[in-house]
Amino acid sequence: MPTRDLSLQFSVYPLWPPVLRLIRHLFISGSDMRMQRNTGFVGAILALVLLAIPAIATLFDIFTGPDSPRAEGIARTPVLESGIGRFAADTRFYIKQRYAVKDQFIALNGMVKTEIFSSMPYTSVISGAGGFLFLGDDEAIHYHQRISPFSKEELTAWRRHFIAVTKRLKQKGIRYHVLVAPNKHDVYAEKLPLWVNHRVHKQSRLQQIFSVLSGSSVEITYPLEAILTAIENFPDATPFFRTDTHWNEFGAGIAVAELLRDLQVPFEGNIRPVNYSPDKAGDLARMIGLQEWILDDGWTLPNELLTATCVMDNGTPFLGRQTDPLRFKSVRCSGGKANGLKALIFMDSFGVGMVPSLGSAFEEAIFVWGYKLDEALVDQVQPDFVIQQLVERKLQTLSAGNLFGEL
Repeated sequence: MPTRDLSLQFSVYPLWPPVLRLIRHLFISGSDMRMQRNTGFVGAILALVLLAIPAIATLFDIFTGPDSPRAEGIARTPVLESGIGRFAADTRFYIKQRYAVKDQFIALNGMVKTEIFSSMPYTSVISGAGGFLFLGDDEAIHYHQRISPFSKEELTAWRRHFIAVTKRLKQKGIRYHVLVAPNKHDVYAEKLPLWVNHRVHKQSRLQQIFSVLSGSSVEITYPLEAILTAIENFPDATPFFRTDTHWNEFGAGIAVAELLRDLQVPFEGNIRPVNYSPDKAGDLARMIGLQEWILDDGWTLPNELLTATCVMDNGTPFLGRQTDPLRFKSVRCSGGKANGLKALIFMDSFGVGMVPSLGSAFEEAIFVWGYKLDEALVDQVQPDFVIQQLVERKLQTLSAGNLFGEL
């Protein structure tokens, strides 16, 4: 499947062709003297146009009222009714954060750098083979390269917290389990640039935790091998989006099947990929300004595995991949497997893809956005299972205290 379709994008900017023809006429056509005479004039005109377009569009945007909830979450549109002082302050913040046509300028910058100069416009995104993009911030790279392992004190803290929480919840009749989502860098290591795969230490931080917890009753599911096996079995499908840091619902479903097996919760169904076409590319494409320009494959699960009805804390239905993950704090699912079981899941952004399949595996499932285990909520919900999900790279920056608080 192609990774780009730039021909469709130029139809969004109908002014670009005549502008480019004008520049070509002024700079390339005619004599060298004419080119020299017009250089300063054209440069000044272009500068004025580049300044005028966002200025006029921003004024129009402000006076036409609020935008989408996501945009308003970044910076609310100023309104005169709030008072002159508040209006001025909101206007300054609005212009700094999301002035009109900012996204278009970022997209143009991304297109020029990737298509003309073959470089990434944002240093925290790495271009890999086969159209794959990878997160390239310090957390992701340092974890993958195993630059700084846990100290003995840190490992002792992780072991102490894991064992204490497991024991404390068991006394309440609740089974505690951890699900660690593998990094995309490990799933598709062969698609990374060679320099990224340089390893400093033998063990990853997760491997250190497995070692220190050996012989304990702490339960951790790490579905990397299952995902790699699925890639072999379904070579045309991708458990992770090419242009996103996250797994898709197919990859999440593989993890859910492994989790349920470890929990001894019966799972009936066949994990197989079902293809669909996403409306836009993923978060890594957004970071480089090309979310509307790059194509990506989408893979989900058969409908018979997604039977639960899930509702967000704001009362609106959770629609899986169509739901903005930044617009809710919790999701409650019901109507899944009639097994009398209830699960409470604390999750990060990787949990979003798990909601449809994991929510369907229990009679009731509650997903809460956040790393920290809220034992007051556990006492309130009284679930059969407490599942704490986090992506592996977060072990680079999170401490045991971030997940459990102080003992």
